[in-house]
Amino acid sequence: MAKSSRSSPFSDSSRVDLDSISLTLLVSPSCVVFNVHRQRLQGWFSLAHQQRTRIGFNTLTNNAKGEFAVGFRFNHTMTDAYGVKLFLNALTELIKGASTPTILPVWQRHILSARSSPCITCTHHEFDDHTSNNINAWDQDNTKLIQHSFFFGNKKMQAIQDQVSPNQRAIYTKFELLVTFLWKCRMIALGLHPKEIVHLTYLVNVREKSLKFELPLGYYGNAWVSPATVTKARLLCSSPLTYAVGLVKKVKDQMNEEYVRSVADLMVIKGRPELTKSWNFIISDNRSAGFDEIDFGWGLPIFGGVPKAISVISFCLPLKNNMGEKGILIAISLPPLAMKKFQEIVQDTCHNPKFQPVVIAHNIPARKAKM
Repeated sequence: MAKSSRSSPFSDSSRVDLDSISLTLLVSPSCVVFNVHRQRLQGWFSLAHQQRTRIGFNTLTNNAKGEFAVGFRFNHTMTDAYGVKLFLNALTELIKGASTPTILPVWQRHILSARSSPCITCTHHEFDDHTSNNINAWDQDNTKLIQHSFFFGNKKMQAIQDQVSPNQRAIYTKFELLVTFLWKCRMIALGLHPKEIVHLTYLVNVREKSLKFELPLGYYGNAWVSPATVTKARLLCSSPLTYAVGLVKKVKDQMNEEYVRSVADLMVIKGRPELTKSWNFIISDNRSAGFDEIDFGWGLPIFGGVPKAISVISFCLPLKNNMGEKGILIAISLPPLAMKKFQEIVQDTCHNPKFQPVVIAHNIPARKAKM
């Protein structure tokens, strides 16, 4: 959402051909943001690839205060968050009068193709198949899920850091501690059997410099892997936070070009399996995605990013709260009783870092999460 001015920066419809990609701006002079009926504007922009895959705007609505919200959708098989940001940046440049975008899109999907002789050379817990385990309760009844967003500013982040010693804080990043804290709280709230296998899947952008994996600047295809750490519920819930963050750190340190190649080969060998459903918590770090920096001519947005959790997937987004404090916003999706417990644990811990929540009993049979 962003403040708007009374003069629209959008011009009449225009068309630019870029590297076999057709970018079409569809803007009717009579359908501007300040429509008195505040109608939803369908399909303002679309990027149609030669295979007829689309990404584009779904809705654009405004309110009486001169603010508007832009809804965006895309086919994830075509692009990732970085690619969407490239598209939006190109769009803003064209809207503001540029003849071509600063960064031209690059197809070149062969760069991340499987090797000629596919071979799985790394361990990929993100694709574990625990057929004997109970699948997540929400896979059977999504209607019983509820969502809440949690804002972690300086005070809460410090409370989470206080759960580890000063020496350990130098080893782990604040974000690593936050992610593992949420993972642990989530699994305690679900009340799982001690022997249940639990996963934390952490999406990693291949473009990160630490991986030393070079891609063209304009490559907008999916360029991420999803390494996962795995343990038993008892160990995660009963151990200090350093246990969980150590698991995450170990997985991240193992990320390299060979791991990326191994994932590509696995997709060919196993036929693109789904991520594990064995009590998985998937974190997508969108703090640097840049959706809060998109300026269509009305100024920077108040908020930019995925506004909700998608089942077991949560998105970490940058946000400045009403007090002007910068922090991380993350939406969590859980069954009602588990959500209540999760909120209590987070609140109690952030007010008292030494707080230790009551964890699961050791004599109960394996079961689904409390609903």
